[in-house]
Amino acid sequence: GYLLNHEPGLRIFLENPAVPIDNNESEQAMRPPVLGRKNFYGSRSRDATHWAAVLFTLVESAKRVGVSPRAFSQGMTTDSAPTS
Repeated sequence: GYLLNHEPGLRIFLENPAVPIDNNESEQAMRPPVLGRKNFYGSRSRDATHWAAVLFTLVESAKRVGVSPRAFSQGMTTDSAPTS
């Protein structure tokens, strides 16, 4: 049946200790943007909702790779500024 067909994938965490038994880390990483989206859903501007989602994505991406969101955003504004 289903279980026997997927047995190798279900046993992978037993053979490789680096593989977590659950996906809790991934689910916890998704929590802040989802809560932000829920909170900003009531904004009266479609543009504001869009840019809030973009901002949450950038902040969470920076945190995910171990970069300070503040340093990341400052780097974006200074590093990409046109020079003359």
